[in-house]
Amino acid sequence: MNETQIGEFDYSILDKDTADFLKEKERNMSEIVGNAYTLLGKELKEAQVKLAGKNQYDGIFERWFTSKGYKKQTVYNLINRYELVQSLDEQTRVKIEELPLTLTYEMSKPSAKEEVNQAVFDGDIRTHKEYKEMERKLKQAQQAKQQAEAQAEQAKKSEEIALKKLEEAESKEPEIIERTKEVVPDHIKDELEATKRQLEFVNRQLNELKKEQIDTDDFNEDEAERERKKLEWEAEKNVLEFKIKVDRFLKEVAITAFMKGAIATSSKSTKDKLYQSVEELKEFTSQMEIALRGRIQV
Repeated sequence: MNETQIGEFDYSILDKDTADFLKEKERNMSEIVGNAYTLLGKELKEAQVKLAGKNQYDGIFERWFTSKGYKKQTVYNLINRYELVQSLDEQTRVKIEELPLTLTYEMSKPSAKEEVNQAVFDGDIRTHKEYKEMERKLKQAQQAKQQAEAQAEQAKKSEEIALKKLEEAESKEPEIIERTKEVVPDHIKDELEATKRQLEFVNRQLNELKKEQIDTDDFNEDEAERERKKLEWEAEKNVLEFKIKVDRFLKEVAITAFMKGAIATSSKSTKDKLYQSVEELKEFTSQMEIALRGRIQV
């Protein structure tokens, strides 16, 4: 026959009347034991108060209960438990006195959490193990909250530092800006100048074509050829003007060491805005590559 563990009796092996009878006896026994511990705590509390009021008896209380075989931790557990029970209404007090002694000790500690005690009052916790588990989870949640708050505070400080650096960078004297312009890559400058010269040539060709007017209204091959060349030169002019704008843009926004530093120290929101512009530039260059390969995408 297997030995039955404390707190594990299986009432299902009994008929209903017998099971209800034994359950009632169990409640009565728990109440008697709980009430006895409450009364014991009451006596110890009154003795503590009596001796605490007289300076000449300093330390006598501990010597007294030790002589009776009580340990210090047990005595103060009983006193704390008594004070907890006294703070409750009659109905709740009866429920508490039916609970395991170790559980009521935890509830009466000065460090006990109100949320966990309330779970006991609500009937959600019935054992010392359940109480400690909820305490552990509550502690973990509080630590996670504190860690999240600390991380948020650190992130806020980092952003403030980055914004301050950005403000300092933006408030630099004009000569710093001039220095960044001086380090524009030479190939960009050369491309810009070469494109300007090519555009001047195209403009001259267009002007020459415009001077040559056909007096007759009749269509002929010479006039068609002249119009075709004119359109080609117009297209060439437009493309070259566009290239000049691109070269000027590259010259103005050339990535220098200074600019890299400014971008690196900028805030997340500012980087997000710049990232959006970079994505738009990618789309722009993608459309340009399609056009350069001879296809038009609408």
